[in-house]
Amino acid sequence: MKYQKTIVTLGNEQLEGNNVTGESFVTPLASLHKYNGWADKFLGTPTGGIDDVYLSVKHGFNEKTKFAIAFHDFEAESSRGDYGSEWDMSLSHKFNANFSLLFKLADYESDGLSVDTTKV
Repeated sequence: MKYQKTIVTLGNEQLEGNNVTGESFVTPLASLHKYNGWADKFLGTPTGGIDDVYLSVKHGFNEKTKFAIAFHDFEAESSRGDYGSEWDMSLSHKFNANFSLLFKLADYESDGLSVDTTKV
């Protein structure tokens, strides 16, 4: 059985901030790892807010093997200061109903917020 599916997404997400400590938009129950990069630099909203412009491509090679890649460009929402950029990539394979394998890579390059980070 042949299964091929490619999904391309271009998006922009903004979380408000006004450069006052404790007054940025807070999402205490959100899974920001899923939405704002896998390097986890934005698990909390910076005081300047966040403007995340992203492009992602997901491809299913077959019913069991899938690939995804995403690029994020992060800026401050209130001042347009540059936070940095990040590449995320994953490859997964489902062997059977009980066993699967997932490889994830995140590479964040700082332009002023936090430090360069690579996670596997």
